[in-house]
Amino acid sequence: MSASTDAAQSTYTFNWDNVWHLAYAVIMIAILSIGFLGNALTVIILRRHEHASKSLTPLMLNLSIGSLIIIILGYPVIISLLLSGGQIRRENATCIWSAFVNGTVGISGIATLTEMSVVINYSLQRLNPNFRFSKRTLGFLIAGTWIYGIVSMLPPLFGWNRFAPGAAQISCGPDWTDRTASGMSYSLILVVLGFFLPLSVMCSAYYKIYRLLRSRELFIAACRHFQVRQKLYMTKLLVRMTVIAIAVFMLSWAPYCLVSIVAVFKGSHVFTNGEAEIPALMAKASVIYNPIVYIVTNGSFRSSFWKVISCERRNFVLHINRNVAVVKGSSRRFHSRRMAIFFKPLNEVNVYTGAYIVGLSHRL
Repeated sequence: MSASTDAAQSTYTFNWDNVWHLAYAVIMIAILSIGFLGNALTVIILRRHEHASKSLTPLMLNLSIGSLIIIILGYPVIISLLLSGGQIRRENATCIWSAFVNGTVGISGIATLTEMSVVINYSLQRLNPNFRFSKRTLGFLIAGTWIYGIVSMLPPLFGWNRFAPGAAQISCGPDWTDRTASGMSYSLILVVLGFFLPLSVMCSAYYKIYRLLRSRELFIAACRHFQVRQKLYMTKLLVRMTVIAIAVFMLSWAPYCLVSIVAVFKGSHVFTNGEAEIPALMAKASVIYNPIVYIVTNGSFRSSFWKVISCERRNFVLHINRNVAVVKGSSRRFHSRRMAIFFKPLNEVNVYTGAYIVGLSHRL
């Protein structure tokens, strides 16, 4: 990019009279509002007892927490600078911070979705249907997503490529138009690590999942055991939810990835002015989709969502086994090796597991 272009960009400011800038401001405010509310509710819902024992819950929490981080610490930094009449410059710490946080969270998110597909595939291949990863393993998986994201975005801080404003001059990211050997190599490696490699792993994992489900479908077709059929049905619902979440995430980032690749080989931005921000806005909007996907495709999540919204009393599903004993008396107090709790019987039984459903009255 020429020196004159750099100089013109350094004096570029946000203009409310520009229809593209006005649309950008309105869309970003909507993304911030909907994204924060949706992901905050998702964290609250996934912390409820009915979701705590599921292997995917920590990874789903990681996605929502990452979205909250970018909503609180990433997007508002640039927006506040623009709305206050400030200018985005390559040397500006605001531009560098925004690009680093946005890139780190985005790559961490796609790494988390990749791990979700691998976890489902691994769980289906286990003979034990109740298999669940240990907390330590899940902790390593979550830490790995953040290390992967951070390492991917560190090189521009040390001179391998750089963070720069985009063509519309209202957001920052890697300099996709850098024609130097180091700049082009980093851009191509970032696209591979941040998009094509995870996409390949997910496609491979879901192909294996499809084959496993198909083979078990043929076997279970002749089986009349209700719980076996129910297990297969619930697994299909889980796979459908993750596939839709991944598809939406990929479709959000695909336009930005495509125009970035073209810019690397062309040496200049594909779009100019306001329309150049459309692919970036589609990528930024990815923070609002996951809660919507969970509500639409996951019946358990949807039920918990309405309970949280209506402030309904939380119910516990208590499995009566050797570890729990009922003490006779009017208090209806249950003792276990870890805790003692007062319960209010709801006279309901889970038809799938045979567990009694009780409502919590008081915790000791």
